Amino acid sequence: MSFDNTNRNESVQSPKIFSIQERVDTRTVHLQIQATPSTEYHVSPLLFGKFCEHLGNNIYGGMEAQLLINPTFGKWGFKGARESVDGGIDLEFDRDKIRDHIREFASEYGYTAGNTLADDHFSGGAFGWVKSGPSESVNLSPDVGPHGGRAQRVETLGGQCGVSQRCTLQTCNVDEYEYRIVARSMRPCILVLQVQGDGGEPSSVTMNVGTNWQTFNGLIRVPLVGAKDNPLYTVSLLTASASNVVLSRALLYPADHIDHCDRAVVEMLKESHLPLLRWPGGNFVSGYDWKDGIGPVDMRPTRINPAWGGLEYNLFGTAEFVRFCRNVGCEPMICVNAGDGTAEEAAAWLQYCNGGADTPGGKLRSSHGFPDPFKIAYWEIGNEIWGKWQISWTTPQGNVDRYKQFLAKMHAEDSSVNFIACGFPWWKNNEWDDALIEGAGPALRSITDHILTGGHVGPTTNPADLYHAFLGQSLDLESRYNLIKEKMIANGQPNPKIAITELQLFSHFESQDEPTADDLLRREDMPHPGTITEALYFATLMHGCLRTQGLVEMITHSATVNHGGGLRKSKERVWANPVHHAHAMGYALVNGVPLKVSFTGPTITTGVDFENMPRVVSAPVVDAVAVKHRESNTVVLSLVNRQYGGESVTVEIGCDNVSTDATAIYTTLSGNAMSAQNTYDDPNAIEPIIENIAFSDGFTIVIPPFTYATLEIKMA
Repeated sequence: MSFDNTNRNESVQSPKIFSIQERVDTRTVHLQIQATPSTEYHVSPLLFGKFCEHLGNNIYGGMEAQLLINPTFGKWGFKGARESVDGGIDLEFDRDKIRDHIREFASEYGYTAGNTLADDHFSGGAFGWVKSGPSESVNLSPDVGPHGGRAQRVETLGGQCGVSQRCTLQTCNVDEYEYRIVARSMRPCILVLQVQGDGGEPSSVTMNVGTNWQTFNGLIRVPLVGAKDNPLYTVSLLTASASNVVLSRALLYPADHIDHCDRAVVEMLKESHLPLLRWPGGNFVSGYDWKDGIGPVDMRPTRINPAWGGLEYNLFGTAEFVRFCRNVGCEPMICVNAGDGTAEEAAAWLQYCNGGADTPGGKLRSSHGFPDPFKIAYWEIGNEIWGKWQISWTTPQGNVDRYKQFLAKMHAEDSSVNFIACGFPWWKNNEWDDALIEGAGPALRSITDHILTGGHVGPTTNPADLYHAFLGQSLDLESRYNLIKEKMIANGQPNPKIAITELQLFSHFESQDEPTADDLLRREDMPHPGTITEALYFATLMHGCLRTQGLVEMITHSATVNHGGGLRKSKERVWANPVHHAHAMGYALVNGVPLKVSFTGPTITTGVDFENMPRVVSAPVVDAVAVKHRESNTVVLSLVNRQYGGESVTVEIGCDNVSTDATAIYTTLSGNAMSAQNTYDDPNAIEPIIENIAFSDGFTIVIPPFTYATLEIKMA
């Protein structure tokens, strides 16, 4: 996929494409579409991008297909309660608090009460693994791998002893698994990889381990145990007799993986037409050394995740990210470490990705098996370095200094790419953005925004006010962005851009009290990124960005899997959150030319602010944008019902030059409450419903509450 960066998307003074005439005396909305475009802007696919980060189960346990916890036997980093003075995490060393962390982990991963996870960890085991066999017959201690870093020594005093862990396998999809074991032994021995479902017969393969490091690759067939859906399995590495083995790697993949990534994730993102993916962070990137994630995978170091705790195995680095994007069909975008990283390191990363074979970086990339440049077009300089949770955070003027340093080095390396600066997320006049706009001047091509909004709420919060605040936020967004545009133009940038590189609703329920009959809002009724509200929130913000006609150049929505919106993955089942469906539906707008839409009908006004979300004033009850695809002579209308609950909204749609031969396809994505969501047990509760609409002096549709809808009108 390639993007059209010609001047048809230039951010010139654009005609207004949405007008409002309020009528409070009717429940019917009238939308009049002017079928002749008044602009040359074409809707960019970049408004439908995604973001992924080494956080929780977003990449490992999400996008990546490897099934085992701590497959590199690394030294686990338990996150402490405080942040470091210089940003990032402080590690927890109090053993009682570490035991609390381990109890939570055990509950999440299906370990029964009385498990030995904590005791075996404190006795020298890599966290995630436990002794297998009589405890007195197994001794564990740390050791060193073939390329440095922690490995696991396992001394067994008899046969069928070793280490194991619990996991869920993709038994509903495959019965073969690909393994890779790296091991050596003090004396030659037989090592057994055994996989056994609860109540089932074990499957096993044997390896003859010598005194030098060896890598064992192969397939193990694991039958389904009974009729239980995704049962728990025990994966063990056992010795056939008394032995002394050192383990460096133990990896297990479903055999249907796509370049070691989850097939379902790859296929679902591909089907949704994902255009752009941002990586590797997020907070993670401010402590990330890109050189840890290149070259032969088994030679890469395991590090403590600098932002989130746990471990970074470096199984998913630059090449794996680019390959994932190619398999999905999207463009890769990289955010560089402007925290504790240097401008020289960022320029070297750019050369590694984009440099020709005659450059040092290009030669290194070629030696890793990738002779052709990756041609990564978008590079973001720093992530949220205004925040004190960010490793090596800085001041407004410090950001100006860093941006200039990084831009100079990276631009000298490749002047063809698009650079994006780290902006402050709360849109209002602020010292951070002002310093950057004035200090960088015309060198500031694009500035970021992170929309992670919602604030703190509780039982006394009116749910309608909260819902309307989310769905009305785009109105304030459009006006704030125009102020940024004016400032950038005044400081010498003739074509300013704004990049929303993180986005999700982010409200938090503060109360720990037991719910009462008088509560207006309960925890279980909260909107969150997995609910229908996230889909509607994204759609309204996408509408607002589309109306800027090129000023907002991209949205990379948070995130691909598990973190934020997008997809969910649990017990090796992958399903779509409602916002994933909204992305796929809204993509019908891409490459269309916006049309003028006139709204007549009731509006919504609230009197409540939610931290950085201001009160809503005269928001149309139905938010709408329309585009025309000239080649197919099709008009696409995208609509959100902003109304909280209540009755459905009837919408009468008039369109110039529509004949009685026109046909329309009406697609709706609806929930029965703002907290409605898809779940592991009911993954298809909310999905698009498609129907045909007949022409009758225009089109009349009914939009249920909590609904995002599209109408595709095929002109005669």
